Amino acid sequence: MVVSPAGTVARVRGLHAQNRAVNHAEAGQRCAVNLAGADLKRAEPARGDWLVAEAAHAPATWLDVRLQVLASEAKALGTRGNWQLHLGAAAVGARLPPLDADALAPGTTALARLVLDRPVAAVWGDRFILRDPAANRTVAGGWVVDPFGPVRGRARPARVAQLVALALPDVVQALVAALEVSPEGLDLSAFARARNLLPADLDSLMARIGLYTFSAQGSVWAVSDTRWLACRTRLLTLVDQWHTEQPDSLGPDEAALLAAWGADEAPPTRALLRAALASLVDDGALVRDGLRWRRHSHRVALSAEDEALLDQTLACLLPGGLRPPIVGELATALGRPLPELLPWLERLARQGLLVRVAPNRYYPPEAVAGLIADARALASERADGSCDAAAYRDRTGIGRNLTVQVLEFLDRVGVTRFDGVRHRLLS
Repeated sequence: MVVSPAGTVARVRGLHAQNRAVNHAEAGQRCAVNLAGADLKRAEPARGDWLVAEAAHAPATWLDVRLQVLASEAKALGTRGNWQLHLGAAAVGARLPPLDADALAPGTTALARLVLDRPVAAVWGDRFILRDPAANRTVAGGWVVDPFGPVRGRARPARVAQLVALALPDVVQALVAALEVSPEGLDLSAFARARNLLPADLDSLMARIGLYTFSAQGSVWAVSDTRWLACRTRLLTLVDQWHTEQPDSLGPDEAALLAAWGADEAPPTRALLRAALASLVDDGALVRDGLRWRRHSHRVALSAEDEALLDQTLACLLPGGLRPPIVGELATALGRPLPELLPWLERLARQGLLVRVAPNRYYPPEAVAGLIADARALASERADGSCDAAAYRDRTGIGRNLTVQVLEFLDRVGVTRFDGVRHRLLS
């Protein structure tokens, strides 16, 4: 068990209800729990803490809520005031930026975000009151809609529509409605935690609703079947258009696909895009070559001279594995002047037949796939899904300087993201 929100691990040694030792207790009973744990002396449970299963431990530092202002208030609640939130047995300082109204007038009900002075444990439906500590009076009350809202974009119309859906009391209706207004996907793991659902409950819920799940940001996300089918269909259309308009190119990369998506439909997130592309590859509808996607039947049409030079270039690059020769060495091996070779290499990179990883180094697409595979393997060995330059250098054996260039390249193409210390693998 975990004492939340502190995160202290504890073991239950005994349980008393109504002054008697029992094996289980129910809501409404006066209970005492005998806890044991090495960290309890350092972080003793405090008033307002919860004793939860490890999977349910998810402290929240802000709460998206449905708030009702008392009609007896003389004026609207300001967004700059300091309030006191009473949630369960906890009392926490809070600020109140509204989500769907500039001010909360007396007697009105609106969505709002409570930004807290310290984390609390909360789930959907938890009721609370809001007090003015200076005047020592209650000013509003309400209930929690989403304790795991996004950091940014809290007042965007799409987010407000999502909160309206999440506020529905029926869990099935809430999930269906939230998926309909979430074209980028819905964090299903957060939804289950917010609704306090057991894994079996979530599995049963998913079986009743048409949705598709994918991984993103360390969680399970979901989109409606309609959105999933639309994404796949749109991707195939974009790849076909690319082949028609640019027959001398291998195919589009992720950035090109997102740029060509169009304004008539919301573009997918990177995670959703990659999940849809992976499913199309699994189904045999697309082929992945390095960082680009193409149809099985598509081949780049090169002149006989370019075809011969490409074969010679690959014969020089492939033996190098993850450390192919730099452009100067390549020019010497091919017997070509460097000023003449560079524009040709850049053209092949635009066509997708080569990948420019560093200013002076080009890779075959299959070698780029190896660079990505090593980054993923390293990230999978760490709980935080990251890799650093030293570990990547040791795994690949490509040297420190090239390792830095490769990791910067992986950041640019969206495989990883540098947080200032480590490169974290994206979906």
